[in-house]
Amino acid sequence: MAVTIGPGTSIGPGITFGDVVNISGGTVSNVNISGTNYRQHSFTSSDTLRVIINSPVTMQYLVVGGGGAGADNTGGGGGGGQVITGSITLTHTQFFPIVVGSGGNVSGGSGYSSSAFSTTAIGGGGGSRADADTSYDGKDGACGGGGFLTGTGGLSTVGLFAGGAGTGNSIAGGGGGGTGQAGTAGGTGGGAGLAQGGTGGNAATISGIYFSSQNVGAGGGGASLTTNAATRGQGGYGPSSQIGGLGGYGYASVEYGTPFPAVTNSGSGGGGGYNDAWGAGADGIVIVLYPI
Repeated sequence: MAVTIGPGTSIGPGITFGDVVNISGGTVSNVNISGTNYRQHSFTSSDTLRVIINSPVTMQYLVVGGGGAGADNTGGGGGGGQVITGSITLTHTQFFPIVVGSGGNVSGGSGYSSSAFSTTAIGGGGGSRADADTSYDGKDGACGGGGFLTGTGGLSTVGLFAGGAGTGNSIAGGGGGGTGQAGTAGGTGGGAGLAQGGTGGNAATISGIYFSSQNVGAGGGGASLTTNAATRGQGGYGPSSQIGGLGGYGYASVEYGTPFPAVTNSGSGGGGGYNDAWGAGADGIVIVLYPI
């Protein structure tokens, strides 16, 4: 039996029959880009994008995987998550699952994948630590995690950048890789006997006009075995701010500076830490734009 639904009838949360365009999901705001007004849906956790239309709409999207965690025990920094942009033209009503990958949330844990519109951005690799199971290498991922001791930096599995290597001894961890550059190796700079934590790689600036200002996908800094704050590994930067976690530092079982987590929903790597401390990787994000 046919059922007639008149204009203005609610057919679901945030959805009303009869609207020319009714799109819901995530946090909604209006933005102006190069003189054109767009509606933006930002997803900082998994949700559903509900698209009710009776005329075509073209959407631009950004998908960022979760960042890797830094590791404890003078560990390496976490690598940044993959960053993917694209566009899709919709001609009829559709619902799309949006998955936002978590950042690494245990010491040396890799980030998780985000997905939207059948596009998947994988997470960054976690940093390595003193009591790694079989290897001191940083973990592979979208961008590799920083290594420890004789370990190398983790590799990128999607053609991006590796993490930095360890120092060859136990005094500093390597920085995690970013989407724009590799992490640097831990070193012995900073004066006699002082370690230098590796620097997290910076994020690449996203091409095009839609998402070029987004700060996403940097690596975290490595930890250092020292009492000098200047030797903690710096987190990587996005186009306008530092988003990778700062590495920690300590000496003789004293934690002088705790590592920082990556900036929230930046898909960046956390900082490596001394003793039992480590910085968490940031969750990813999905952003959808369309003209209004």
